[in-house]
Amino acid sequence: MNAISFDTLAYFDKFKDAGFTEEQARVQTEAMQDWVEAVQEQVSSITGQMEAREDRDEAAYKELATKGDILDVRRDIEECQKDIKGCQKDIKECQKDIKDCQKEIQEIRLEIKNVELRLLKWQIGIGAALFTSIFTALAKGFHWFGF
Repeated sequence: MNAISFDTLAYFDKFKDAGFTEEQARVQTEAMQDWVEAVQEQVSSITGQMEAREDRDEAAYKELATKGDILDVRRDIEECQKDIKGCQKDIKECQKDIKDCQKEIQEIRLEIKNVELRLLKWQIGIGAALFTSIFTALAKGFHWFGF
């Protein structure tokens, strides 16, 4: 804190030497001392404000980005954009692969249905042949239809 020095005795003596009465010199010295104290308070207040402002300015300055910081961020952004484009390409390839897999699944399902139909035809054919064989054996054994 900056202090303003004021020599009240020297000030008082100057008034006395100039021909003022002791009472006039004392009143004038007290008034000047009050004024000096008021100025001192204002100076202290302004000094505090300036120090606070300097602290804020220093903190703000520390937060400011340098050109190098900005270039680093730009490079990071460009790398991220490249990565995003690569990911988008990968996503498109995956979507194509999914569509291909869906087509293969459809083809496999169709093939399974065809196999099921062929098996059903074979089962019906075998069933009909068994039925015919059994019926013929029974007809011969019991002499049905003249066998």
